[in-house]
Amino acid sequence: MELRELQFFVVSVDAGSLSRAAQILYTTQPHVSKTIKKLERTLGYQLLERSKKGVELTKEGEKVYDQARKMLSSMEEIQRIHTETRESTIRIASMPSSLLSEEFATFLAEHPELRAVYYEEALEKIIHHICHRQVEVGFVFISKMQRQAFERMIQKRKMTFTPLKEKDMALYVGPNHPYYEKEYVTKEELRNLRYVQHEEDQISLLHTSGHLQEDLIDGRDFQQIVTVNSSSLMQELLRETDLANLSCDLQKEKERDSRIRTIPIRKSHAKVCFGYLHRQDCQLRSYTETYLKRLQEKLK
Repeated sequence: MELRELQFFVVSVDAGSLSRAAQILYTTQPHVSKTIKKLERTLGYQLLERSKKGVELTKEGEKVYDQARKMLSSMEEIQRIHTETRESTIRIASMPSSLLSEEFATFLAEHPELRAVYYEEALEKIIHHICHRQVEVGFVFISKMQRQAFERMIQKRKMTFTPLKEKDMALYVGPNHPYYEKEYVTKEELRNLRYVQHEEDQISLLHTSGHLQEDLIDGRDFQQIVTVNSSSLMQELLRETDLANLSCDLQKEKERDSRIRTIPIRKSHAKVCFGYLHRQDCQLRSYTETYLKRLQEKLK
């Protein structure tokens, strides 16, 4: 016995005829008749008396009809709860970004009815989450040199990338760094510095040595690399040591920790594009769209 068979049966009784039921169900009268006959064979007795005037319930049919209506009503309620739960859930993945995490926290504070999932991951894991429908959108930073390969990769997976903002790479240092008072640095001055990089950052010098050679600096010139997987530890190391961070954050300097300076890199063509990924076959939920609009306004 299938739920669809009970649905066809109940609609036929309510409509008074198989032909009117077919119109309501957007199917044909023979299909409705065949489906109900299959239900009758399964149960072992006749449910409807058929005539030119329409259909009427048999005694057995009356009992089945009452229970079938209750069952269908329960299923509709379950579907309603499921839909409401889905609509009030926001699922996001993102590369590490202080702006995105802070904006997400603010958004949740303004919408206490929301259920939420927020993953902070590397690019490959974000794509995996989207492919398997574990998140709706994934926020990523893509360098100019990565863009072509990135576009091919997401095209194969039937995803769409929507750019939101393009930013220059910058150097981030704390008060113990010798460059702390500089207004800008040159590409040559980036050599042989001691860096701290997030392992899931948009630019991981540990894993992409040489990838920035054309636009910024050869990874072989980095004297030492410290790798962390904690944004708070990254901030602490920048504040308390002479380590530097080479990356792109979306926040303006005044919105960051006042002890950490953002220093532009002079005559650098190294840019990073920030945007979001989503599946081409999925319509975004209302809360997700609201969050995206809010973020777009923030980035203007």
